[in-house]
Order: sequence, then structure tokens, then C-alpha cells
Amino acid sequence: MMKLPPEAITELQAIYKAEFNIELTSDAAQAEARRLLLFFYEFLLFVQQKQTNSNLSTSASSQS
Repeated sequence: MMKLPPEAITELQAIYKAEFNIELTSDAAQAEARRLLLFFYEFLLFVQQKQTNSNLSTSASSQS
């Protein structure tokens, strides 16, 4: 499992405090970072799939 460097955890804790006025423990910040990275991973897969499908349909249209 990925571990964030201590500086990244501290930075995320500061951002979370500034944005939501909630203080996160190091473990909670690590968990939030993991969820955020998973979200972006899934989002990028979705976008990539949409682009691939769009390219395939454009390619099929131009071949007809």
C-alpha cells in the first residue's frame, strides 16, 4: 500500500483544515489521500474509455 511522505500528509492536513475546518490525524489524512487518488484514477479511466469510444465511432463513420 502506498504511503505518502510526511510533508504531503502535513500539507493535506493544512488544506483540509483551511477548507473544511476539520483537523485530520495522520492516518485520516492518509485515508483521504488514498480515496482522492482512487477517485482520480477511476475518473481518468472513465475519460480514457470515453475518448477511445469516441475515436472508434469516428473511425467507423469515416470508413463507411
